[in-house]
Amino acid sequence: MIPKPLDQIANVELKDVLTYIQEETFGRVLTLSAEPTSAIPLIQDNEGGVYNSIYYRRVGNVIYKFTPTSTISVT
Repeated sequence: MIPKPLDQIANVELKDVLTYIQEETFGRVLTLSAEPTSAIPLIQDNEGGVYNSIYYRRVGNVIYKFTPTSTISVT
């Protein structure tokens, strides 16, 4: 999603709500301190996280593990 600029909105409360919605649309990717396991999942349902360049996504009681074949470093 490409966020829409909210600078023109004068109502502070409305602007805060819309900013929150735009930021949370796809959820934030967490930086995990360890690899999620069934005993210690570390992420809640519909959350995602990265540990050692591996992306984990929890859907219900299942944690999907996405291992990249390559990465791109942005400088």
